[in-house]
Amino acid sequence: MIWGSSDKSAPAQGSFSASGSFSDNLAQADSEKQKAFIHSISSGQFHNQAALGVESALTAMLGRQAAYTGHEVTWDEQLASNEHWDAGIDLNKLG
Repeated sequence: MIWGSSDKSAPAQGSFSASGSFSDNLAQADSEKQKAFIHSISSGQFHNQAALGVESALTAMLGRQAAYTGHEVTWDEQLASNEHWDAGIDLNKLG
């Protein structure tokens, strides 16, 4: 069954809610993010997620290296690696 299809066996909207009313959990996510972003600037409590971004990127690289080599790779091995991966993206074309 594909959601949004004309399949008549698909559950009716709201059938997953005990009250029969169901709303999108992300319906107000953008407006809340905007409020939090503006508050972080006006209050001087800036959101710095650089460390989380670095950890996420390194985790992806660790997984890729393990997949390409076919064996477990430790953080120390990953960080000591001299491998160079070039995505072949010309950043000048993105500007």
